Amino acid sequence: MKKQYESPIIPLQVGDVITSKLGFIMQAPITKEWFEYHKQKYLGDGRWEVMGNKIPVDVRKVKGR
Repeated sequence: MKKQYESPIIPLQVGDVITSKLGFIMQAPITKEWFEYHKQKYLGDGRWEVMGNKIPVDVRKVKGR
């Protein structure tokens, strides 16, 4: 089963920790690889700290988007 991700806008405060049963995806800034994880902490200024294991994923653009 392929997962379909969305990019919602949610207001956060520095230090907020969010989790997801299905996971989040993020692109590594240096290697440009995509990975999935299930818990993250917001550090402010658009920065995140991934908490837990990172799982490599194959990300492809959905046609028509």
